[in-house]
This record gives sequence, structure tokens and C-alpha cells, in this order.
Amino acid sequence: MVQSPISPAEQKVIEKIAEGCTNQEVASALWLSRHTVDKHVKNLLKKLDASTRAEAVSKAFEQGLIKLRKPKPVVLAKAEAEVLSLVAQGYTEPRIGFLTNRTVNTVQTLARRARTKLNASSNAEAIVIAKRLKLLPETE
Repeated sequence: MVQSPISPAEQKVIEKIAEGCTNQEVASALWLSRHTVDKHVKNLLKKLDASTRAEAVSKAFEQGLIKLRKPKPVVLAKAEAEVLSLVAQGYTEPRIGFLTNRTVNTVQTLARRARTKLNASSNAEAIVIAKRLKLLPETE
């Protein structure tokens, strides 16, 4: 039997993050303290070798650690998919702007449009949905 690299408690936390919850919302939903959730998130980032919550969700999805509800069919613009893909890789908005020759405001707008199209409340949730729908370019 293959053992998950994350604990059952961390599993619940990453699933809530993937749904778009903040750490405080995760704490309330799971009846945990904010401090406990912060600790779980820190452990998840380390275990998944991620620098952001969105990157952690992306990696957890790729590893089959989380599964979410089936989303509606969606089409992302090439620029929206590109920005979301870079967010999934852990890049910050200013860095994405530099890499794609866009302003930070444009990067934020593209990410927001992608979230809206995917009916996601966070970049992390948008990444999971977009990956499930195979809307993001493949990364190494």
C-alpha cells in the first residue's frame, strides 16, 4: 500500500485551500485554531516543495492527493492559461509580469478572468479546476 506524503489532517487542509478557503476559513470549517492551520500549511509547503499555497495545491493535484467536484466546461484565453500556469509554478505577479512582458495589473486581470471563468474563488482552486480540464500548458 502506497502511503500519502501528507497526514490526514493536512489532507483536509489542502482540500479546503483548493476550494479557495483562507487559513482562517479553513480553521473555522475544520474546527481548528488558526495557529494549527498555519502549521499544517507550513508543513504542506515543505512536503510538497512549494513556495505558495497555489503551487502546493497544483502539486497536490498532480500527485493525486486531492480531487474536487467536476467543473463545467470552460475555455481560457491563451494569456489567462499562461498566467495561471505560471502561478501554479510558484511565480509572483511581478515576476509573471516580467516574464510575459505584461504589467502587474494585466497579470492580475488575467488571473481574475480565469478565476471567474472557472468559477473559482482563489488561484489555488482555479489551478485545480484548470488542470482537471487540461486547460493549462504542460510543465516539467
